[in-house]
Amino acid sequence: AQKFFEFIYANKTVLIFGDTWQGKTTVAKKVFKDLYEGQLATLLVDGSKFNSPSHEHFKKILREEFRYQYEGDLWGKFLRLQREKRALIIDYFGQSHNLNQQSLHTLLQVANKYFDVVIVFAHSDLQIQQYSSTGTVQPELSDYVHCQMLPLDPSQRTQLIRRWVKFEADTSMEEAALISHENQLRTLIREAINNGLIASTPFYIFGALQLIESLKTNPNAQFGSIG
Repeated sequence: AQKFFEFIYANKTVLIFGDTWQGKTTVAKKVFKDLYEGQLATLLVDGSKFNSPSHEHFKKILREEFRYQYEGDLWGKFLRLQREKRALIIDYFGQSHNLNQQSLHTLLQVANKYFDVVIVFAHSDLQIQQYSSTGTVQPELSDYVHCQMLPLDPSQRTQLIRRWVKFEADTSMEEAALISHENQLRTLIREAINNGLIASTPFYIFGALQLIESLKTNPNAQFGSIG
């Protein structure tokens, strides 16, 4: 996590792509918290609300989002801050059907005029669309640094499962039993991922862990699509 935030502070304008349920919104909220605690006036915006790349529309959406995160009478003070004191996080970027690639590019440029730090989260489909629409190797969506959220590797999955086991465990449970339970869950999750039943992301892994624990206590339980 420390390296991630060092990367954010070093590059300042970053466009992060990720698949559905990969944790983009969770990371966006964590970035918001970190930047805010770093003494930056930080705003988290729903990018799907942008329907125009104009400066006027951009500030209109920002003001609407601002009132949900800060006291309304601070808006004027927020605008008067130096650009270097402001940070913007845009989630769900590119999900408005009214903006084409050029409009999205312009919108990112507009954002950078008002904010020194701009961190943008978008679905991986947007990354595919920009390559297919340009037919070039170099991405056209601004000069932001482009990143891809990757699936959890085996080591990261193990850490996640270990935390789950410790959180769910009875305080009287012995260490050997905890390790055995962790190994069982790790094997089940690995098989589910290898068989294409779930993706290696926190959302699906936690869902599978919940399902496994529920089946232990109620083998006849009925589940929805994730089951």
